[in-house]
Amino acid sequence: MESNNKVIETIIKFRNELYSHTDDKEIDYDVFDINFIKIKELLDFAEKIICNIFSILFQTHFISNSPKFERERFPILKILAIGEEKRKNDVYKEATESIRRHKNNSLIE
Repeated sequence: MESNNKVIETIIKFRNELYSHTDDKEIDYDVFDINFIKIKELLDFAEKIICNIFSILFQTHFISNSPKFERERFPILKILAIGEEKRKNDVYKEATESIRRHKNNSLIE
């Protein structure tokens, strides 16, 4: 539980920032150090807890097979990939624009 504490706190902070504020405040998502691997580890941990509780309460095993992955049913993955590509393009565009401005300023001086 302790090894997942930081991830849990980050998710709670993220939830509070995202859902608790009604103003249109810009949220810097980069400050939330969380990724799919950390979320999967936390979900696996939660699954173990659920299986243990189920086993103790009902003296049986909990079957937690995931449904098969169907790419068409998860458009969020495509949206995340498009967002990541846009972020990379924005960083590249900003860097090249900065270099161009720097070169122009050097020529003027």
